[in-house]
Amino acid sequence: MKNINGVVLIFSLLLSTGCNSNTSCNSCPNDIEKKKLKNAIENWEDKQIGNYSYVLHVSSPSLKQEKKKVTILDNEVSSFSFIPSNQTLSGDSRTSDIKTISEYFNLVDEALYKKSYKVDVTYDEFYSYPTSIFIDYQKDVLNDDINYTITHFVENDYDQVVCTQEEHPVCGKVGSTEETFLNKCHFTLNPNAIYLYNGACK
Repeated sequence: MKNINGVVLIFSLLLSTGCNSNTSCNSCPNDIEKKKLKNAIENWEDKQIGNYSYVLHVSSPSLKQEKKKVTILDNEVSSFSFIPSNQTLSGDSRTSDIKTISEYFNLVDEALYKKSYKVDVTYDEFYSYPTSIFIDYQKDVLNDDINYTITHFVENDYDQVVCTQEEHPVCGKVGSTEETFLNKCHFTLNPNAIYLYNGACK
């Protein structure tokens, strides 16, 4: 697996930065959040996942709410599209929020160490990627908070160039239509498919 960008930097910050008797409470990050972040990074790295997809929902008082299907290949953003239209994002669209999981870890780390007013993160119980990130950067500034929600995470194996014809149905959503795929391999070949559940669509 390739080295994940920024993770080494995060660990160095986590190990070298901390509260001491000369540091006020308002100037050091929350120790619980630091520990949660460190544990999440370690567990995510242990999984050694480089290919995956997820649905990103970004909401903020100053932004139009958007949902995007994001596909990661070899730890880099490969493709992304609007949901439910499946329209490929153009250069004028908001793309700065589209990141790899490791880059979302970096986002949380940066918010903690820049002493943001509030940082609230929840992590997936198995994979440990952040399922929700809420950041309020400054207490007295209106409309500077933002919330990222990651759903429909699917680990993909793109080394399977030729899919078998084994029947292990997977139900996915393409646009507004539910579609049954023969197996997970066939599902992953469609970058616009959103995972719903194992088994044929009902």
